[in-house]
Amino acid sequence: MTKLISMKTLPQQLVLYYFSTLIIVTVTITNGEKDADYMSQLMKALTPTPTGWSNNIHYCKWNGIMCDESNQVVTAIKLPSSSLTGTIPENFNSLNNLTDIDLHNNSLTGPLPDLAFLNALQTANLGYNNFTSIPDFCFGGLLNLTTLNLSNNLNLMPWLFPQEISISPLMHTLDLEATNLIGSLPSEMFTWFPRLHTVFLSHNNLSGTLPPSLGESSIRYLRLNNQGRFSGFTGTIDVISSMRFLSQAWLNNNVFEGPIPNMSSSTNLFDLQLQSNQLVGLVPHSLCTLSSLKNVSLDNNFLQGPIPVFHEGVNASWEGNYFCRNDVGPCDPQVTILLEILGAVGYPSFVSNYEGNRNDPCSGDEYLNCSKGKIVVFDLDGLHLGGTISPAFSGLSSLVNLTLANNNLTGSIPHSLTTLSQLRLLNVSDNNLSGPIPKFSSNVKLITSGNPLLGLNISQQLGGGENTTASRYGGSSKTTIAPAWIVGMYTYLLLYILVSLVLSCLFCYFN
Repeated sequence: MTKLISMKTLPQQLVLYYFSTLIIVTVTITNGEKDADYMSQLMKALTPTPTGWSNNIHYCKWNGIMCDESNQVVTAIKLPSSSLTGTIPENFNSLNNLTDIDLHNNSLTGPLPDLAFLNALQTANLGYNNFTSIPDFCFGGLLNLTTLNLSNNLNLMPWLFPQEISISPLMHTLDLEATNLIGSLPSEMFTWFPRLHTVFLSHNNLSGTLPPSLGESSIRYLRLNNQGRFSGFTGTIDVISSMRFLSQAWLNNNVFEGPIPNMSSSTNLFDLQLQSNQLVGLVPHSLCTLSSLKNVSLDNNFLQGPIPVFHEGVNASWEGNYFCRNDVGPCDPQVTILLEILGAVGYPSFVSNYEGNRNDPCSGDEYLNCSKGKIVVFDLDGLHLGGTISPAFSGLSSLVNLTLANNNLTGSIPHSLTTLSQLRLLNVSDNNLSGPIPKFSSNVKLITSGNPLLGLNISQQLGGGENTTASRYGGSSKTTIAPAWIVGMYTYLLLYILVSLVLSCLFCYFN
């Protein structure tokens, strides 16, 4: 019986085999005809005609053209640096078996070739041409794309970073330098490409802050420099401090602000370009001691403190900053203390633009008053500063008046301020301070109003115990919370009244 069944099914298997073979052959012939038609259009569109291209020669034998085993289906077009002009014909993506295209360093014009849904495409090198526009959804459906290079197409119309490219998870190299990109980068952009190691977006017109997803990426080479005369990336560069694989970062000629972050985790970094931004504060010791570092440029920022000292062999530049000395060496002790204090409030811009003797704290700062070379008044009233009150204030032993009112300061009042023997006024009113109030000498006029959480311990801040608020001069007022049995009694009474009202309404309704 088994033998008879096998004999009956054999013809069916043969039919299926020949039928599937016929489908493959038919599809190959169809694709071949389609590819032949497009390659004929491409030959007519390019000037001069590429060497070895002729109607008398099969297109699979043309220079720079590769086909599959059938010698019908085009899989690669590679004509770099061939002095080509002309416009790529429409429906480029009809060559739907393409894996590689390389037309870089020619003079091609018109729209970029439409790459949408070229599912087999792995590399596209189209840089250094004169393309003028990008078709809608040009980069959609490129599931196997690993390299996209459009760099130095200077005549492209302004365009936004393409969201459709998010489904290209194999991407490892993205070069869109000098392509007239505008707008900001998508915040989740770098989660789309877990294998991405090279990103060149220099010489565009990008703006906005660095995406948080950049910090968790595997990028090694990052170039975001020179974003136009009236645009540029803003915000801090903190995100680069967590990029463990980062080897090169070009962030120069933007509008980055804030201090340079701790770079101790950047053990592969050899090239860091930060010139021509608005960076402030001290150059971190962690950057100066990176053993991998070879090149660093810090020119034309608002960096402060002592001139950084890098290890031997580092090519470093730092002109056009606000260092306290013109030579290597420590700052005046009071300047060092001031920088620590101002670092806690984000190095405000009025300090960065300071034009006096940067190693003399008494040389012209409006927020400071000195007596005999010692700081006696420190006044930052109403400057809307964030951050915290630095314990380093305790190092200003001659301080008499400390006013930090009308800002957005958080955290607590440092206990170390109680050691200032000359202090007569401490005004921290109208901030967002919290925690206990240190006990100051009776000689100190303490003003703390406008800080609702100041003077409360943790349980009180959560609503338990006594509700204590700071008075204008550091005292406290206490509001006793009602005992639980009183709260329960009033709750019961309220429920009784509500039930009575409902029953009365029902009685009236049915009568």
